[in-house]
Amino acid sequence: MCGTKIPHHQRLILVSFFMSERINLLSIDIIKTNLDEYEINNDELINEIDSFDGLIKQQNPYEHHSAYSVHEDRLFPFGKNECDKFISCISDKVNKSLGKEMVMSEIWTITLEHGQSVAAHSHKSIEHINPLDYYSIVYFPSAPENSADLTFMVNACNTIDKNITFTPTSGTLFIFNSYILHMTNRHRNKDTKRISISANFHPQKIENVVMQDWSVYRAR
Repeated sequence: MCGTKIPHHQRLILVSFFMSERINLLSIDIIKTNLDEYEINNDELINEIDSFDGLIKQQNPYEHHSAYSVHEDRLFPFGKNECDKFISCISDKVNKSLGKEMVMSEIWTITLEHGQSVAAHSHKSIEHINPLDYYSIVYFPSAPENSADLTFMVNACNTIDKNITFTPTSGTLFIFNSYILHMTNRHRNKDTKRISISANFHPQKIENVVMQDWSVYRAR
């Protein structure tokens, strides 16, 4: 069409062929839902957690234990009625929410008293070959007024930070990728403890295929 005068109405048509396209590079979702009273009895769950001595004991008080992440962590009280019911209930909830079969690998409880908080951390492991396949949960049987907020943090290319903060209530459940950093501010309620349950899930069928295949460049 070089050298040819194009009528104005045809120019508008030609421009449409050169429209830009917006492509999403990264999308990270957090699932926020609830467990209803008919699914789990939070009062019974709290009683079973409170009555259990779940303190993580260290053989050597000067040696860091790999399972001992923060001082508020407690072992989960297996074998108690509502706690066992919770494991079954939460596993079913995760499977339905993600639309695939997941297996619980770890579970523990966290109790925050007035002034306590949880430092920024993730549940990512070097064993997670495909990080997108691994999920964690946090459930709140007790999140009273003035409870510690929960903040999720995502960093892109060590440049762009995105934080989102939730104020959980009793019965709130969050499902998220295990690699996502999260933390709390201080628990501000002086009378009632904030009790949460965390767990990690891996897929029923673990794919052992690495995300990036560099084999063609392997040194000989």
